[in-house]
Amino acid sequence: MRLCVFFIVVLQFAAFARGNAQHQIVTLNMKNVSYFELFNEIHRQTGLRFIYNTNQFEGMAKIDVFAQGEEVGKVLESLFAGTPFAVTFSQNVVMVTKKAAPDDEKKSVTVRGFVYDEKKQPM
Repeated sequence: MRLCVFFIVVLQFAAFARGNAQHQIVTLNMKNVSYFELFNEIHRQTGLRFIYNTNQFEGMAKIDVFAQGEEVGKVLESLFAGTPFAVTFSQNVVMVTKKAAPDDEKKSVTVRGFVYDEKKQPM
């Protein structure tokens, strides 16, 4: 009976920790590193996995990251502020994606024409 209660308590804490991935605490003191190295260090400290397009980060400049006992979410938000990237947390996965273009920058295109079949008959 005691063992059953113990497992229930442990599983509840594990589920709670997974739901609050962005609130995990990290300590980083990294100079002149790539985003790949940063993601690897955060993974090492927290177990969080990162999903991103490697091609998008290849041309990015090296970064300096200093965080003493800060939440992962806050560190990543401040790091990606002013960049074309956004961070989304889903359980223990961090997705780094391009930000959507604002509505005023989206352009609409009107296409006009006719559609014909093989016998050149309009459809």
